[in-house]
Amino acid sequence: MQLNNYTVPGHNVKTRGTMMIDTQSVAGNSAATERTNNGIKAKKFTISVNIKFDNARDLKGLVAIAEATNDNGELALYDVVDDTINAGNVRQVQFTDKFTWKDDELLQQWLVSFTLVEYKSVAERTEQRTEVAQAQPQASEGQAVAASNDGSDSNAAEADTEQPAQPQAGQPQAELTGFEAFLSHVDNALAPEPAANSRQDAPAQNS
Repeated sequence: MQLNNYTVPGHNVKTRGTMMIDTQSVAGNSAATERTNNGIKAKKFTISVNIKFDNARDLKGLVAIAEATNDNGELALYDVVDDTINAGNVRQVQFTDKFTWKDDELLQQWLVSFTLVEYKSVAERTEQRTEVAQAQPQASEGQAVAASNDGSDSNAAEADTEQPAQPQAGQPQAELTGFEAFLSHVDNALAPEPAANSRQDAPAQNS
């Protein structure tokens, strides 16, 4: 077994995998067999290996690998090469749960056992993709509404800008400029005089 570039030491290495399928009966007290699917949990692998007393440095190295953390203080993530683990469609693991070792005086060795857990399981990746897909339409809808509101405000502003101001009833007309006043004076001078309201009587003819 390899974890990144580290080869797990010892001999008689054995791997056992476990996959937890979380279901729950919806039948209550009836005899129905229908169950709900609550998801598939991350796979776990129990590893057992024997390390000779003479190879105490190997045990120390394995313990250090289990304790290793990254810059954020999180447990180290390992690319794993192991036939049993890879057969479960698992490529990356982390240490979890118990790490134990005990003496075997008869064979002068330590019986070592530890657990690895799948990182980013297929079920977890599928769930994350579903959440992202559901969030994207909501974000797009929100952007469309904002754009619509901006467009309405912009159109209203343009309409207010384009419409010329109309004089209100009762307000005086703007004063004429000097040239307009001159033209008005000329128009008044050229206008024909109004006809007399009454006509003078013709002189009476002698009979």
